[in-house]
Amino acid sequence: MFLAALLTMTQLSLPLFPAFDQDAKARLTQCLDLATGDPAAGEAAARQWRLEGGGYFARQCLGVAYANQARWDSAAGAFEEAAREAEAARDKHAPDFWAQAGNAWIAAGDAAKARGALDAALASGILL
Repeated sequence: MFLAALLTMTQLSLPLFPAFDQDAKARLTQCLDLATGDPAAGEAAARQWRLEGGGYFARQCLGVAYANQARWDSAAGAFEEAAREAEAARDKHAPDFWAQAGNAWIAAGDAAKARGALDAALASGILL
């Protein structure tokens, strides 16, 4: 159930930001599909994309791959890194990444870290 909500949130947020490069959107969609259908292969694809300059979207995909392997601490860390990178780039996806990190921290059983990440998501004022 957590994963379905996470993917739905990700898929819903993409069309809201028309500046999102179509090639990056296609690569993210492909990576997320792989991270969902074959999480180990998705993890490898996300790591490779990261090396190729995939930035925070590659980190987001890595987080989804970790989440699909129930590696919640790793997933939360990947989402937090994506959020920080997106914030540095002033990208409007940052709150979504913070929300994903918060959900992963909840799944990991770390309420304090979950609250911090969810507070960061809400502080933006643009989270849908």
